[in-house]
Amino acid sequence: MEINFLENENARKLFQGAAISKDILIRISALTDVPLEAGKTIILFDEVQECPEIVTAVKFLVEEGSYRYLLSGSLLEIKSGKGYIRHAALSNVLAAENYQIPHGLVLCNENVSADGKVIYYPIYMIMFLEKEESDDMIYTPDFSILRQ
Repeated sequence: MEINFLENENARKLFQGAAISKDILIRISALTDVPLEAGKTIILFDEVQECPEIVTAVKFLVEEGSYRYLLSGSLLEIKSGKGYIRHAALSNVLAAENYQIPHGLVLCNENVSADGKVIYYPIYMIMFLEKEESDDMIYTPDFSILRQ
């Protein structure tokens, strides 16, 4: 199921003021004729830059756990090659105070380093990323296996 915030003004309005996952899910079901099936439905939120509220709402939705979510838009960026140091979309998201994102993570072919709010990890370290149990849902690497 797709909700495109650029094409659907009603979708943008619908998420304003939504604070709890149950309320958000009711609003999502009002946007579509497609039945939502727990454990099976994937909901794509497209053009998320048009609805900043959805980025916060997804935190609650993921915690609720009934469905899987994908976010896309011009503020999100995936690229390959050696130009990993230039990442306009990531820089824009980190600079937007309403997203409240403390740092960005870039997987690259170089060593671990940091530049401002951006942390660079070698791509092989993706296997060490673990979900940290917190309200902020921040992912941090677990390097404990390297000490064995």
